Amino acid sequence: MKSKIEEAIQKLEVDPYGGPARKILKEILDELNEPKDPTSVSEFVEEAREELAELAHEQWSGWMKYLFSKCFAPNSVGGVYIPKWAVDRWTRQMNTDYNDLSAEEKDSDRAEADKFLAVFKALQNSKDG
Repeated sequence: MKSKIEEAIQKLEVDPYGGPARKILKEILDELNEPKDPTSVSEFVEEAREELAELAHEQWSGWMKYLFSKCFAPNSVGGVYIPKWAVDRWTRQMNTDYNDLSAEEKDSDRAEADKFLAVFKALQNSKDG
């Protein structure tokens, strides 16, 4: 069974350079800024928090699986060795501003951002009923 996040990601078609993504975020922010029953806003924020926390965990978990798949077998004290090529690449990436990344690296980050936008879209759809 797919999670709400997985379903939303499949349904959402976002222009990674703006457009519909900005509209979705603006609508959500507008919704939060309209006078409402504090309980409904609190429930919406808590639902959003949980959905985003689930996504954050999935992203972290996916990264850790990828990282460990690139490492050498455990050493004598139970650790793993990260190959030099990976250390060099990831060190460069973590020390590079987003605007200075390659197009491929930006696309990878955009794909992760699209997952957050999918959560926002799913939340928007759930509030619209």
